Amino acid sequence: MALVLDISGSMRHLYKNGTVQKVVERILAVASQFDDDGSLDVWVYDNEFSRLKPVTEADFEGYVDDYILNNDLIHKFGRNDEPPVMDDVIQKYTVEDPVQTQLLSSLSMIADAKGQSRSQSYPPLINHFFGSS
Repeated sequence: MALVLDISGSMRHLYKNGTVQKVVERILAVASQFDDDGSLDVWVYDNEFSRLKPVTEADFEGYVDDYILNNDLIHKFGRNDEPPVMDDVIQKYTVEDPVQTQLLSSLSMIADAKGQSRSQSYPPLINHFFGSS
């Protein structure tokens, strides 16, 4: 499974108040049951994106602080641009087994991402979009 996290400016308060960490924990609970190795692949994006170290049951506590907020290599709190990160997700999983992708966004560009998701119907991907608004 994969989790794609919006880290654009509109999400800042949700990172700071712990909401995004709670989302990671809840999606990991599902991934640990469905993913063959029990890990959850993670991407973050604003107007840039990064693939992160997969999160597991062994390292989920403080994952958002340790691997996202305190990581100077990750671009944070810019504008929202889903298509490049979705292209990277497609690239990663079109040669592997089907995967379920979760995308958390403030929904400012979710229609564009859903349109791109429909164009992804040829690879074995299942996308779920949910918003924080």
